[in-house]
Amino acid sequence: MNLLDILKGIAAGTLTGISPGVHVNTIAVLGGSFVFLFSMGLTHTFLDAIPSTFLGVPDEGTALAVLPAHRMVLRGRGMEVVELAMKASFMAVIFSILLYPPYTILAPLYRPIYGKIAVIILIILMVITDRVIEHSIVLMASGVLGVIVLREMTLRHPLFHLFTGLFGMPVLIHSIAHPGKVRDAGGGSVKVEQILVSSLIGSLLGMLASLLPAFTASQAAVIGSLRERNDVKFLSIVYSVNTANFMFCVFNRHITGRARNGVVASMTWSPGPIVTALIALVVALVVLSYGTWVGRLFIALMRVLDQRKLSTAVMVFLVVLSAWFDGALGVAVLGTATLIGMMPLKLGSRRTACMGVLMVPLLVTGW
Repeated sequence: MNLLDILKGIAAGTLTGISPGVHVNTIAVLGGSFVFLFSMGLTHTFLDAIPSTFLGVPDEGTALAVLPAHRMVLRGRGMEVVELAMKASFMAVIFSILLYPPYTILAPLYRPIYGKIAVIILIILMVITDRVIEHSIVLMASGVLGVIVLREMTLRHPLFHLFTGLFGMPVLIHSIAHPGKVRDAGGGSVKVEQILVSSLIGSLLGMLASLLPAFTASQAAVIGSLRERNDVKFLSIVYSVNTANFMFCVFNRHITGRARNGVVASMTWSPGPIVTALIALVVALVVLSYGTWVGRLFIALMRVLDQRKLSTAVMVFLVVLSAWFDGALGVAVLGTATLIGMMPLKLGSRRTACMGVLMVPLLVTGW
C-alpha cells in the first residue's frame, strides 16, 4: 500500500470532485497505479456532491440530488448537506466492505437480460406513482433524446451534455430568475443514526447497479426517490449509491474481471479485496476529516458573490466546456437537454422522469 499514491489520488480526486464539469474519468485515462486510481475515484464520490449542491452542476452519480440539495442550501442548511454527503459516503464504504462476502456469490451470476428487466420494472414504478401523463411525457422526451445522442451521434462526452442540460442548467436558470441567499455558514446537524438505514439502502442499490451495467447508479438512485420523500434521507440514499457503486465496481473487477466504469477500466492491476478495503478506509477517513472544510469554503464564496452573476458565470463555463468537448453539436445537445430538463417544472412532474435519457436507449437499442 503506497502512501504517496494514496495522497496523490486524494489530491486528484479532490480536484475533480470540486471542479464543475470535470469528471474523474478525464484524469483516469492518463493512467496510474491501482492505488492512485482507486484513491482518486473514491475521493471523487465523496466530494462531487459539493459543486452539484452549491453551483447546480451535476455529476452522473449525483444528478438527482441537485434540486433537493440546492433547496436545502437556500433554506440555510448548506453545511448540513455537505456533512450529509461526507457521512453517507463514509457509511457506504463501511457497508460495501461488509457486503463483500455475499457479493462474491452474486457477481458471477450476472446475465445481460437482468439489466433490461430491472429497467422495465423501474419505468413502471416511476410512471404509475403519480401524474402518469406528465411523467410519461417527460420520460419519453428525455428517452428519445437519449436514443438520438447515444445511438446516432458520436460525441466524446455525451453524458456531460445530457446530464448538465437535464439536471444542472434548469437549476441555474431558476437561480438566475429567482435568486436566493445562502443564510448560514454554520455546522451541520446530521447524526449517523439518522441516515443509517438510508445509507444501507443506498449501498444495496449501489451494489445492484454494479451488477447490472445497464442499470446505472443514477437509475438505482431513482428507486430511492420512489421510496423516500424526506430530503435528508433521500440525499443520503443518493450519496451512498454513488460511493457504494464505485466500491462494488472495483470488487466486481476483482471477482469477474469486468470493468463497470471508466476509472476501473483504467486499472491494470488489483491487489485484492483486503488491501482495497484498507485503502478505502484510509481514504474515507482522510476525506471525512477535510470535506466539511471544503464545503465551508463554497458557502463563504456563495455568501460573498452575487447569485445571479455566479449562476450566469457557471452557465457560461458549462456552455464553453460543452463546446470544447464536442463543438457546436455538443452545445446543441446541451440546449435540447436543457429544454427537456425544464419540462418537469412546467408540467408538475418529478425530475426523476428525466432518467428516461438512459432507460429508453437501453430498452430500444441495448446501449
